[in-house]
Amino acid sequence: MSDPTGVPLMFPSQQPLPHPQAPAPARATRSLNLAGCLMIATLVGSLTLNGVMFFLLLGALAGGGSFRADGVTERHVVGVENSSHKIVVIPVKGVISSGGGSPLLGPTADVVERAIADLRRVKDDTSVVAVILDVNSPGGGITDCDRIHHEILELKKARPALRFVSLMRDVAASGGYYVSAPCDRIVAHPTTITGSIGVIMSFMNLEGLFEKIGYREVVIKSAEHKDIGSMGRPMTEKERELLQSMLNEMYDRFVQIVADGRKMDVQKVRELADGRIYTGSQAKANGLVDELGYFDQAVDAAMKLAGVADANVIEYQKPFTIQDLLRAQAQPPSAESAIAAELRRITGHKGGFYYLWTVEGGGR
Repeated sequence: MSDPTGVPLMFPSQQPLPHPQAPAPARATRSLNLAGCLMIATLVGSLTLNGVMFFLLLGALAGGGSFRADGVTERHVVGVENSSHKIVVIPVKGVISSGGGSPLLGPTADVVERAIADLRRVKDDTSVVAVILDVNSPGGGITDCDRIHHEILELKKARPALRFVSLMRDVAASGGYYVSAPCDRIVAHPTTITGSIGVIMSFMNLEGLFEKIGYREVVIKSAEHKDIGSMGRPMTEKERELLQSMLNEMYDRFVQIVADGRKMDVQKVRELADGRIYTGSQAKANGLVDELGYFDQAVDAAMKLAGVADANVIEYQKPFTIQDLLRAQAQPPSAESAIAAELRRITGHKGGFYYLWTVEGGGR
């Protein structure tokens, strides 16, 4: 059958089926675009990071820095840069404690480990004639403070001609004074807060709060004093005696360290070491500080003690890392809030012995 034009007619069942069209690759295109964006972002980020690292390297070199075999930079601070004598500035700043940081960015700079590493670098460099401890710290854990003190004594034994100067900034109290005591000379600002020679230990007693909220602590222990310091009950007299005896032993050690370092009579130190704080001027008057001054005076004292006419004053700097860059992008906390956070971290809800000055409590 055909139509009037002569074209054969076809019934619907005889109509040829249209060829199926391939679906538009929209999702694949989107995936490719996303992958491309990620690659571009990664490339840009890598180039930016490399650029930052490059300029930091140039900055270190422009600032008179030189590289050691361990990758640490010797940054020129003041003095004669090409002198054959070096004076190393070692910072002891913030609460003296080990560890710290965040799960995302990893550990922060460790005050104790950095000080010890710097002191050991000094030991291997015979061109270093003096060390300036740049102290701005309210103290910290007794063991952390003692580790730095011990390292100084070891270095003095290994290098008897080496001289040490402590420069006290805003605060050099309790453990901050503990690490300064073995130095040959102590220079403090007139407004420095120092002293607080002693030991402190504190516990939280939440027994009254627990009663109000209906909380009850159930303790199963192997012996009488296993839960000493529990916040759910009063401390017994026996427990207080045990802790006090330990604290007294650590206090006696602190007093002896000050007496040895300052060449003072032990009884005289005990009279000063009742936990009170002193200004720099008061500390000079009572013999805990040698002179009042600033960084320039500390450098002059170090050169005089070492018997040199000139020196290149340097500071060790670790290589810049990606973690450092990420931390630099974060909003930096104020000095006060940073110290407060660190105090909460190490003293928080746990007991412990500290060579530490806090506003809430004295040094003993």
